[in-house]
Amino acid sequence: MSDEPNPARVVADADVLAADLLCDGASRDAIDHLRAHSWTTLVASDPLLDDAETVVADLADDASRGVAIGGFNAAGSLGFLAGIVGGGYVADEYGYTEAFAVAGGAELALAAIALPALVKLRR
Repeated sequence: MSDEPNPARVVADADVLAADLLCDGASRDAIDHLRAHSWTTLVASDPLLDDAETVVADLADDASRGVAIGGFNAAGSLGFLAGIVGGGYVADEYGYTEAFAVAGGAELALAAIALPALVKLRR
């Protein structure tokens, strides 16, 4: 993705994405308007990604911090790919609400799987 300004690229923060998933009305209508156009791109905001990477760095000890951040970046890249392929399929077959529910469920499942390891890192 180019760093050049692009009027078709819309940056969303975590609050926007959560409101789209959990609320109805104007919140969902705004994002649905973007989804209706194949030439727009919705991306997560840099501060959202920076906050997540900071949490990973804070939980890792000095010796494993580089590996932890590398793992975070690798998992994020795989997640983006899976989101595009899997989310696109679910959205095409069932709709956007279902696609976001699947994505949210996957995030919760991954958090539940990762939680024991994160607790051990913190000790």
